[in-house]
Amino acid sequence: MAFVASELFRQDFTASSTIAVTHNLGICYPAVRVLIGEEFRPDLLCNVIVDEFDPRNKLTVELASSQTGTIQVLSYDFQAAGIASADRQYQAFTHGQSYTYNESLAAQTNGTATLAQALRVTTPSVEAGDYLASWSFTWNMDQTSRSFVARVEQDDTTQLWAMHQEPKDSSTLQEHPASGLAQVTLTAGAHTFDLDYANNGGGTARITNARMTFYRVT
Repeated sequence: MAFVASELFRQDFTASSTIAVTHNLGICYPAVRVLIGEEFRPDLLCNVIVDEFDPRNKLTVELASSQTGTIQVLSYDFQAAGIASADRQYQAFTHGQSYTYNESLAAQTNGTATLAQALRVTTPSVEAGDYLASWSFTWNMDQTSRSFVARVEQDDTTQLWAMHQEPKDSSTLQEHPASGLAQVTLTAGAHTFDLDYANNGGGTARITNARMTFYRVT
């Protein structure tokens, strides 16, 4: 007996070789067919890519050439062995997604005890999951009796890391390295990570070579 396929959704397109389809069917194994003038054209279909962030409801169809026609999303009464579902296609490739980097290498100074922003990373809109933020910089104080203060904050509310260090040498040639990292569990959306610095009540805090990175781990 031949298998049975049924149309669940169709979307017309005009003069395009890449068609973004939002079918909102909530299905794990979407099947796609290309119709040109109601004629089935498998020869034109190059790729079907489920959406990274909403694989059950969105996909992109890539054709061999620009066409005008219809994309069908179908159901069928069998499941081929070894075919990953829409939910699982990206699971092996999550590490490193949403990679973001920022740097400010020039010297910055702060002569107050009020924390000033030295560097910020703003992430793209991410899906909920675990991510890694890391940072590095060099610092200096012009007084050995006062301390350099720094922190890293997520979304201007959650402190991920802090330091409070008094230097043994106040020369600007004596720069001191600092670095750190934190794994964070984020909700969906864009987020910020700030590196802030100040003194602890006197002297001038100096920061150089500030760098921050961000990416997904699971």
